[in-house]
Amino acid sequence: MEVQKNLQVSFITSFLRNSPNLLSASSDKACPEYYDYSYIIEEGVMLKLLKVTLVAFCLFNANASVQKRNPHFKNTIAKENYLKATAIGTEYALNYENTLGNQMILFYGDRSEVAKSYRFIKDQARHRELQVNINLNGGPIEFLSWVLFQGMVAWKMDQVIGPKADLFIESEIFIKKESMKYLDQVFFSVNNQTDYSQHPRFDYARNRKLYMEDFYLAWSNNSIEFKKLVIKRAYKMNPELMTIEEGLASRTYSVRLAAKKLKRFLRN
Repeated sequence: MEVQKNLQVSFITSFLRNSPNLLSASSDKACPEYYDYSYIIEEGVMLKLLKVTLVAFCLFNANASVQKRNPHFKNTIAKENYLKATAIGTEYALNYENTLGNQMILFYGDRSEVAKSYRFIKDQARHRELQVNINLNGGPIEFLSWVLFQGMVAWKMDQVIGPKADLFIESEIFIKKESMKYLDQVFFSVNNQTDYSQHPRFDYARNRKLYMEDFYLAWSNNSIEFKKLVIKRAYKMNPELMTIEEGLASRTYSVRLAAKKLKRFLRN
């Protein structure tokens, strides 16, 4: 072990001697031809570096192990490292956490092609918590973050308007618009590598018409075409959707009330 340490010190010292421009310092031991930094290479420094390396290695493996044992952890990574890397994502994530705390957002296990990409269920405190479809667990985390963000926007609307918020086409338009603002702020590229709907084999996102790249291109180029694309997709997913005006004319009181709340929400 002692021989190995001496060899490490000797190698680093030799490297620094032959690379005088890598560092700059003044020393009584310096000579015109090179700086001798061997006096700072001590056994204690090497041991500290070794400890730091080992700790980093253990943390990396622990993180990978947690993800392997707990697939739900991917939602946490998407929220903490992707949503909270943007201003708009942070706003919605903190709004969610203010009610439900920093608890893990779970995947739910409906693997059918028609299952929604996210849903809300009541927890033990009777709060409606967000869950994401398990089909999205195998996709790019960038795409997952985009869907998770939409879920958080929908969750806020659910809290303000109630469960009937998803009856209206205007709700879907608002959610998709907010998700485009999120994509405007992200650090990753929106392309066929991050858009899970373009995967050659796994077609859940494609069946749900979650065309992240198509939506974003339309948003970037033509707001009218973007709105048309959102409406077309929304009615294909749910032909029973209604407009706010239709909701206000409904014979059902709860639908009329939801329409009024949504109209007020969008105005603000």
